[in-house]
Amino acid sequence: MKNPNELRNMVLYQVFVRQYGMNHNFIDVKNDLPRIKEMGVDILYLMPIFTIGEKNRKGSFGSPYAIYDYNQIDPFLGGEEMLKDLIKATHEIGMKIIVDLALNHTSCDATLLQENEDYYYHKDGEVFRKCQDWSDVYDLDYNNKELHNIIINKVCNLLKLGFDGFRMDVCSLIPMDFWHELHKELVKINDDVIMIGESVHPEFRDYILKLGVEAPSDGELYEVFDCLYQYDIDASMKNMKDSRLKKIGDYLKDVEHQQILFSKPKLRYLENHDTERIASYNIPKLHSLHALNHFLPGLPFIYNGEEYGIKHRPDLFELDRIKFEEKREDYFTLYKKLYPIKKMDYFKINDFKVISYDNNVIILRYKGKKKNLYGIFNFGNDKILYLDYLNEGDMVNLINKKPFTIGQDRRVVVKDILIFEN
Repeated sequence: MKNPNELRNMVLYQVFVRQYGMNHNFIDVKNDLPRIKEMGVDILYLMPIFTIGEKNRKGSFGSPYAIYDYNQIDPFLGGEEMLKDLIKATHEIGMKIIVDLALNHTSCDATLLQENEDYYYHKDGEVFRKCQDWSDVYDLDYNNKELHNIIINKVCNLLKLGFDGFRMDVCSLIPMDFWHELHKELVKINDDVIMIGESVHPEFRDYILKLGVEAPSDGELYEVFDCLYQYDIDASMKNMKDSRLKKIGDYLKDVEHQQILFSKPKLRYLENHDTERIASYNIPKLHSLHALNHFLPGLPFIYNGEEYGIKHRPDLFELDRIKFEEKREDYFTLYKKLYPIKKMDYFKINDFKVISYDNNVIILRYKGKKKNLYGIFNFGNDKILYLDYLNEGDMVNLINKKPFTIGQDRRVVVKDILIFEN
């Protein structure tokens, strides 16, 4: 997009259309748009919505990432006309909409494979895949320049349907010359196109490089992409969750280091379709972690059902509807409160610092032109803090609009979440 920094003030909501509602199609999502908008969402992100291949299919319904044809909207989800209706309704309610594309691979019986096997990666003379566990797909070969034009035309056709951009699956496995060629054509159609990339774990990239295949780094991918996944620091995030926040300091240090490395935003998530639900970790005062995730620099990401503390992770290969009616602890209201905070200029200026992470209390700061924005997140019992770097005076906790005062002793009482300007 023209200014990727705008993503720092936005919120993304990921939808698994097949699992989203009673109809298992686009109607469920369209009917729920007012609720999604009310929660504080700017961009609706649809997981792949294309016809799924049958050969080597995993499960009864198959993975949406085993795409049969990039320009064939899955009839099970409602087909192209129902999709256009969803796109139109999303724009009318004031949100953008992007779609997930797996351009590294297709299903094992895809229309592209039927056209020409030379478009595909080969091993020992046979069409194959680089990741052996992905047994329901074959990888495309972007050394074949003829393939570039074919894929670019298919992606451009999707943009012309009305999408505002794309989330590109495992974008690190596709060479940069293709990404540059694709982006050049996409901006001719929409010069504000959103490009979000699922850059991969460092270990996975190393594995791909050792196969003798080009695998762009995050720094290279940012030449085209506006926002990338934070899998580069996934190890510290996993340790944070597994330790029930005892190792949160390592994660926050990695987030701070990312700010030094990259000028464009990272995607901030606690869960997605490839991970376990954050509610399943039984983390104390989880609402404080949701608030912290929104407060971190980057684009906050909510996976459908996360807003209600749902613990069951939807199956990727079966029909497994998200049971929204079984909501437990409700973070929906919290997201509504966080949304206007995320719109503040501090996040776009992005002068971010981790001040401390001791004794179950995290203190973060954004430096502004006249004031600073502080976020204090308490994961333990009520705390009394003495912060000599704060200015005394009357303040307001932006999360609940309650006033409080910082006196000469710089005493601050924190129950769970305190966000304020000073």
